[in-house]
Amino acid sequence: MQETVNSITSYNQKKDKYSILFISDSTISNPILHSQGFPYLNYVTGLGYQSLVFSREKPSENLKLQEEIKSIKNRFNKIHFIHSYGKHYKKAGWLFNLYADIKVINRILSSEKVNIIHCRSLVPGLLGLYFKIKTLGRIKLIYD
Repeated sequence: MQETVNSITSYNQKKDKYSILFISDSTISNPILHSQGFPYLNYVTGLGYQSLVFSREKPSENLKLQEEIKSIKNRFNKIHFIHSYGKHYKKAGWLFNLYADIKVINRILSSEKVNIIHCRSLVPGLLGLYFKIKTLGRIKLIYD
């Protein structure tokens, strides 16, 4: 959690007028993010938006996976990545993950001027809807 807070704090120094928070329900190594999500976020960054990606990563001692994540961050260096390194529960344990994600996204929203939350699957969509309601519609939601 501390790494997430430090990551958000260091990012504050370079934020622009508008920010898009893309909520992923998987790791940043997911191929669909490489073919659709990250190119889209690179494009909108060029339009003046700041792009943030919230992803759920598995804690790993695997050096190959760590190198892959580092390579992704270098390749898409205009995008700011924020990770939750929680446990990946099965069955009803996903509620614990949901609660942990809400806590981290609350920290992001309290330190950033996020105007748009973009979600592409059910759980991120529920998170986006929760924060749209919580902010009384100030944050726009894209769900596709």
